[in-house]
Amino acid sequence: MRYTRLEERVTSTPQPENAYLALPKEYFWREYTCPLGGQMFLAVAVKSGTYSVRSRDPDFRPHYDGPNPLHYAVLVSPSGFAAEEPVFRRSAQLLFRDRPGLAGLVESQPPPGDFSGLRSLPMVCRAYELALSCSGFLRVPRAEVAGLALRASWVNKELAESGLGAASDQVQVLRGIALGLYLEAYEQEDVTQLKLGSTGVAYLIAELLREQGRLDDSLRWFSRVIHDKSGSTEILRLARNQVELCREQRQQAKKSGTYRPPKTERQTERSMYQLYRDQVRFLTGAADGAALGESAILRGVLDGLIAAGVELKSFNTEEDLAKWIAKRLKA
Repeated sequence: MRYTRLEERVTSTPQPENAYLALPKEYFWREYTCPLGGQMFLAVAVKSGTYSVRSRDPDFRPHYDGPNPLHYAVLVSPSGFAAEEPVFRRSAQLLFRDRPGLAGLVESQPPPGDFSGLRSLPMVCRAYELALSCSGFLRVPRAEVAGLALRASWVNKELAESGLGAASDQVQVLRGIALGLYLEAYEQEDVTQLKLGSTGVAYLIAELLREQGRLDDSLRWFSRVIHDKSGSTEILRLARNQVELCREQRQQAKKSGTYRPPKTERQTERSMYQLYRDQVRFLTGAADGAALGESAILRGVLDGLIAAGVELKSFNTEEDLAKWIAKRLKA
């Protein structure tokens, strides 16, 4: 594929209405060719040096400082063919499993609209939806489509977090699709060649099962990850962290008879804090036979301090803080 500056593009390239508009400095115009129809078109892309990953959720969802490149990772050609950007670089002779079927699908649908410029969140979600509908006609591995569905769930979750509650249902549908495809890929494809590797795929299966409340199945997959010596240190760390959470959720579900999904807006981090031996013994005893696990007890105490708006800067030692808490609890 040949990339050109906007001033150098060929005159035969179909231009979106906003192609000549100036873009914010984080973005630029890039030229693509549609594998299905052969037409050239322009689309906005994100400059690689303008964003960085601030943090990741347990399902690897990235949170960025700067623009979110996932918003422009799916291209939608003027004809309606949609796929992630690397697909557009593949040979058309090897890409399509059912080219006539895909052409018929695209022609039977209303024009997709102009996805070339800057996108709103609903447009981003629609682009992923179109890509998933096209993926069934392409010769691509199940694991690749699973990743597409997972990323589609991330942008829909972003939309739900912005206040559109209806997007929450779509998040669960997409994650269910991703789980099913990852399970098929793990059993039927060589996932060792993926960037995640087989251990990363197994971890995602375990995490998606946990979210669905299939906690026994989730623990079995997490155990597979932990005992796989080929996995990265980061995936092993995440798996051990999520195993603890999964066990707590299973314990709570057995006590209450009902599984309660974790709150999506809160994610767990690896604990880097040291406890005294007597505190550990207290937590172990307090959690024995209780509905709350050890970590849940600690999180509840911290949430109580947060909700009370305690000004912790006013305490000079942990003993002073402990005395203040004890006094308030006895009052």
